[in-house]
Amino acid sequence: MCTLCNPVNHVILSELERMVVLAEAEAGLGDTAAHRPLSGPEKASGVRFSEIAALEEDYLATVAPILERLREVVGEEITAALAGITTGAALVDALEALTVGQPARVTEAVAQATLSVSEALAATYTGASETVIREAERQGVTRLPEPREADPERFRAVAKTASLEPWKRALTVVQDRVASPSVLASPVLDQDLLPMALADIDGAGALDQARQAAHGAINTGRFDTAEQLPFESAWSSEILDSSTCSNCRDEDQKEYATLDEVRAAYPNGGGFRDCLGGSRCRGTAVFVYSRS
Repeated sequence: MCTLCNPVNHVILSELERMVVLAEAEAGLGDTAAHRPLSGPEKASGVRFSEIAALEEDYLATVAPILERLREVVGEEITAALAGITTGAALVDALEALTVGQPARVTEAVAQATLSVSEALAATYTGASETVIREAERQGVTRLPEPREADPERFRAVAKTASLEPWKRALTVVQDRVASPSVLASPVLDQDLLPMALADIDGAGALDQARQAAHGAINTGRFDTAEQLPFESAWSSEILDSSTCSNCRDEDQKEYATLDEVRAAYPNGGGFRDCLGGSRCRGTAVFVYSRS
């Protein structure tokens, strides 16, 4: 074979695989972000990656406006706390007071957002449990468990982390932009700096934290439910990320003999333990059950 054939064949194969991925996504079997077609074990498991992706999308559609409103409250309270300040010394004192203690309205908003995000995560957990039950049913398993449910309190810590992000981010930006040494050296503070700084803060950080929490809720719901079914084998699946890291690609399609091995590879219901993206990993495991 000539030296030109391999690159040409590789391009053709990549294009064909992409066509298969899109066809599987259109059929509801896979996801358009997948970096490869479904494997044999994935097909045998009855998994529908479109269902898993939809769980995350529905969850984010629920929590995004909650976190956005929280960001607005944070901006309003910081603006009120720093209103009318004209000197650097007074600004530093006001920022110190904000750092020591949140305004009551922010504390209340964070608590409410934490509860709402926790409830959304609990619902996502149950939805993930239902995906596993449907997969078992497609395999012909007849004795199916009820969907698992989780107390929202189980997700309170990760929900609060996401809910605190707008406050933490706003304080950091304001201190960097409004209370920098060059600004504080001015005899009179520029009153336009604060609204400009707050306007530049988006909700990406909080939403990223919330998305990472969803990955954990989904895998926890899947693994907890698989424990109630007649386990035969499990396989890693790192198909949902188009930008899958090298470690996850190496782990992709690995067989696990027990559910304990699955949990060791995906600890605490999160993504793959060695993923270079940490908690952003969207890897999971698919299961094949015994019908005897």
